Amino acid sequence: MPALQTFREEIPGTRVRCEISGRIYRLEYGEAHIAVRAGDRPDHPDNVVSPLFVLRSGLYAHARYVARHGLPQRPADYGEHAFIGDRRPLLSRWMNELVPESCVVFSSGNERVTMEALKAGVGIGFYPALLARADPDLVEVHAPDGAWDVQFWSVTHVDLHRTPKVQAILRLLRALELDA
Repeated sequence: MPALQTFREEIPGTRVRCEISGRIYRLEYGEAHIAVRAGDRPDHPDNVVSPLFVLRSGLYAHARYVARHGLPQRPADYGEHAFIGDRRPLLSRWMNELVPESCVVFSSGNERVTMEALKAGVGIGFYPALLARADPDLVEVHAPDGAWDVQFWSVTHVDLHRTPKVQAILRLLRALELDA
C-alpha cells in the first residue's frame, strides 16, 4: 500500500484498482495494466515479465501455543503437535510428507484466515518470514527453507510497458524491500 499511495501522490488523478484473485487477468485485452503473479515465470509472448520479489516462508507458532505445548525439537516430534494446513503445493507437499494427517487441525483456502489462525494460537503453520520478524509474538519453529520460496513477477503487456504510469508503479514496487 505505501507504493500505491506514493504512486497516487506522484500521478494525481489516477485511479488505482487492486484486484487480488487467483484469476489470471488478460493483459492483452486491457483487463489490467500490471499484474503481480506468483510461481513459475509467466510465458505469454506479448508480456514483459520481471522478477519482483521472493516470498520466504518458515514454520511459526504463536507464543501462546508454545507456552501450552512447547516446540517440536525434530520432525519425529511433529505427531505431538497441532498444525495449520496450507494448500500451496510446495508447502502442502512438505506437510503431507512429515506431519501426520491427524495433526492438521485447521485449514482454509484463504491465506489470510490461515495466518489469523496461527496468530490465534491454533497450531504451527507457515507464515511469511518478513511478517513474522515484525511480530514479537511469533516463534520460529523451522527457519525459512529455500524450497518453500515463492517467486513473484511483475507482468505488463508490451504495448503498455513503457507508458509513464506503468513505469512509475513498477519503479515504486521494485523499490520496496520485500525479499525476506
